[in-house]
Amino acid sequence: MQGILLNAGAQFRGPISYSADGYEETFATNCLGHFLLLNLLLDRVVAGGRIVFTASGTHDPDTMDGKLVGVAAAPDADALAHDGQDGRKPLSGGQRYATSKLCVIMYAYELDRRLKHAGVPIASIAFDPGLVSETGLDRTAPALVQRLLRTAFVQWAMKRMGVTMGSLDFSGEGLARMIVDPQFASGSGKYFQSRDGQLIETRSSGASYDRSKAGTLWDQSEQLVQLSPQERPVKLQRAAQGQAQGSVQTAPT
Repeated sequence: MQGILLNAGAQFRGPISYSADGYEETFATNCLGHFLLLNLLLDRVVAGGRIVFTASGTHDPDTMDGKLVGVAAAPDADALAHDGQDGRKPLSGGQRYATSKLCVIMYAYELDRRLKHAGVPIASIAFDPGLVSETGLDRTAPALVQRLLRTAFVQWAMKRMGVTMGSLDFSGEGLARMIVDPQFASGSGKYFQSRDGQLIETRSSGASYDRSKAGTLWDQSEQLVQLSPQERPVKLQRAAQGQAQGSVQTAPT
């Protein structure tokens, strides 16, 4: 395989719902499904291949994207998977979506670190296609809201407000370029946005660069998808073995 596009996504408004495994549906769809697929297929990706995670500017509370949707919560996989099951008030649909996209970006960065540590020449890239109403992402919103989001005036107004806007054609082309265009061959560990007809490298939120939380998110996700030792990618097991050996070598005597 030359690469993997982790592009499926959903935003669930209204009452909280759960997957067949009992996990909150937004987190299960946008995060755990991708995480499991990635781990099961990674060893098939050839040297020089790329993994592209579809992200969203909604993960960043300092942007208009994030302010309109809802502030992302902490990237705690266990808490997110069981949101609303502990007697506490669940996150709103917008918060669940924003948080899932924060986790997606942290997956991309953590995978980049693990691949580099193992010396595996595969790129891991995060890509925000911008708001593209034609994808049906808003299918659970009220019908009036869906119609308004597709009007030229509302899209113009949102762009003027600072919302990252994409289009079906350009954002789709951008996603394809992320995985095949030589221009992005050195894009591992980076975040790109589709903005004003250009693909721009930019910084994601401050929270997305927390290495400790990203490592914990990865480990928790492995447990939630019940990844067996036999299913873990050999490529990443090399990285884990290297880290363990390094810990032993540097331990005080």
